[in-house]
Amino acid sequence: MHRVTAIFLGIITVIGLGVILKLGQAVFLPLLVAFLLSFIFNPVIQLFTRIKIPRIISIILVILMFFGLFFLIGLFLFNSAQSFVDEYPKYLNILRDIISDFTNRYLAQYNLGDNPLEGINWSGALKSVVLTGSSAFLGFVGIFFIIILILVFLFLETPVFSKKLSRAFPAHISKRIRIMLEHITRQISRYLGTKFLISFLTGGFTWLSLTIIGVDFPVMWGALAFFLNFIPNLGSITVVVVVVVQAAVQFYPALGRTIATAASMLTIQLVLGSLLDPKLQGERLNLSPVVILISLFFWGWLWGIAGAIVSVPIAALIKIICENIPYLKPVSVIMGAGVRKRRKRLLNPGK
Repeated sequence: MHRVTAIFLGIITVIGLGVILKLGQAVFLPLLVAFLLSFIFNPVIQLFTRIKIPRIISIILVILMFFGLFFLIGLFLFNSAQSFVDEYPKYLNILRDIISDFTNRYLAQYNLGDNPLEGINWSGALKSVVLTGSSAFLGFVGIFFIIILILVFLFLETPVFSKKLSRAFPAHISKRIRIMLEHITRQISRYLGTKFLISFLTGGFTWLSLTIIGVDFPVMWGALAFFLNFIPNLGSITVVVVVVVQAAVQFYPALGRTIATAASMLTIQLVLGSLLDPKLQGERLNLSPVVILISLFFWGWLWGIAGAIVSVPIAALIKIICENIPYLKPVSVIMGAGVRKRRKRLLNPGK
């Protein structure tokens, strides 16, 4: 009976937590993003402090770097989106011709009657997509400044947090927590750093290849490839499909450069995503593909694209915490990929 009650309470707790996270997205999402970004930028601050730069100056430099990077990306995206909006009537006409030509041939061959796609308001549909994307971007700009504010407080808190742990808990417990936090910091920062590098290379090579081929809006597609590369599997598939469709519409009815676009995009994803990324990541996270997929869909449903981007770091965070708490160790094993790590356990409950 006690076991059934515990399971029931566990299910209720999980459901309640999900509802809280869904309703409190405006609060929890900036907190989580700032927390994950701190794993990337804390090593940079530590590097600055090692070369005798005061910590407060180091924090200001890192925030300025982050703000500058965001500003440049936003500027590139804005210019590309503006060009896309200016050019969309031309692509709309081409798309209409392609759909009309294809459907008319198909319908005439099988005598299926009139073209059902002729009555669709393609212009209104495209405007709706553009407005939705613009609204999402403006919403992110608002969250961005909240993230910066949280980051500043996290950076200021880091040096004194270890002392607070020592005062709050007995020595053996504070040591365990400290080692677990170091483990989390090391693994997540390496994962995010490597992912950032791979995503940057993916975006750069996408821009370069599309520029050489002559596909319009290469900067926008490169930026899209950079961001979507943080979403496991689905992000890569999405950017390849979108870019190939763009090339097919732009170069219609010729196929040569469309095939070249598809080949270059698939090559970039294969070399960087399927070969280089696993080689650099190695067994750092040791997450089961099923866990990654479930985490992707759950956090994507909960928080949209932002949730999909942070899904893998969240899963890794949960696994590391479970790995270092004795009675949650089975959960960590289930979440793992089944790869035996050669390193010793960081925490030994018997000591």
